[in-house]
Amino acid sequence: MKIGIITYSSAHNYGAVLQVWALQEYLQQQGNDVEVINYRPSAVDSLYKIYKPKNWFKSAFLNKCVSNAQYLKYKIRRPAMVKKYKKFEYFIAHDLHTTKPYYSLKELRKENFNYDLMVAGSDQIWNGSLSGGIDPSYFLAFGAPNIKRITYAASIGHDYLNSEDILFFKHYLNNLDAISVREQKAKELIEGYTDQPIEVVVDPTLLLDRESFDKIKEVPNTKGPYIYVHNVHLKRVDKCLNRVAEEVSKRLHLPIIHNRDDYHYKNELQKFSAGSPGEFIGMISNAAYVITNSFHATVFSLIYHRNFITIPHFQNPYRMQYLLDVLNLPNHLIADQQFLPKEMNELDIDYEKVEQLKTKLKGKSIEFLKQALDNSNKKL
Repeated sequence: MKIGIITYSSAHNYGAVLQVWALQEYLQQQGNDVEVINYRPSAVDSLYKIYKPKNWFKSAFLNKCVSNAQYLKYKIRRPAMVKKYKKFEYFIAHDLHTTKPYYSLKELRKENFNYDLMVAGSDQIWNGSLSGGIDPSYFLAFGAPNIKRITYAASIGHDYLNSEDILFFKHYLNNLDAISVREQKAKELIEGYTDQPIEVVVDPTLLLDRESFDKIKEVPNTKGPYIYVHNVHLKRVDKCLNRVAEEVSKRLHLPIIHNRDDYHYKNELQKFSAGSPGEFIGMISNAAYVITNSFHATVFSLIYHRNFITIPHFQNPYRMQYLLDVLNLPNHLIADQQFLPKEMNELDIDYEKVEQLKTKLKGKSIEFLKQALDNSNKKL
């Protein structure tokens, strides 16, 4: 089967690119020919650009000279930012099986896609605040009518819909042959606007085993054991995360590696602010301990059987809370230093039991995709 995936595949965010890689990999493992539709709306791409080009002149040559000067300035002043940008673009171009780029729904509608199945998701593709308003592209409002259309683990990103959102969902959900979302709350928000059943499924990264991610993992150049601290907030200082990290470092006598240029820990070994997606996996897989407010850093801690503590995300703690609850690890969601156990070994994990629960958790998601792949009819 020829399959096309559309999601935030150009976002320079570890969770975003690794979830689409995971869905691509899982579908390929089932014997399918899979492409990632390289949709790059300006609302998403502009978030990660190194600089905004200044077209001051009528001359293309002069504007190019100005652009080169801007790039050189950032390369000197913010080398880690430039290095990380290049690594993400390399991953997107080489590890994702991308099509040529498309920059608008109009361009997508002009293309003659020859897919048997199109998949929208995962990620917050229905969060209009990220995409400059809800985008019909993420409801698969393009392509030939005979192509089967499904969503996988689509997310709205918040717990409400405004009147404009409701109009979108009423209209575009009818365009889909099968619908799955990432959170129970998303199901509750939209199930009144379609007659189709809506499944709640796991993030694509949870569909794969460790050996699959080993294909893209890059082992970090570090000496000795360390705590890896990953702060997903782009601008917000997470004081709770920092206090927990400092306390665990003190108790375990381990240095810290972390991903923030704008913060320094007392027992800091090095920073990890320019890593590729593969290096991100490697940093977690080699850590003695992981402390994070990131859902995907939590997921990879689980995949690689790491000791970890998750700090609730200040905006959306629900999916990490749900994941740890169903895996019988609720005590690993720790809001602040005062809630740490007296002895760190109280947080030891029986990963044999966790793997059994993970297998059970992803069963419904695998069945959803199996039906989509096996059923040749448009409506599932």
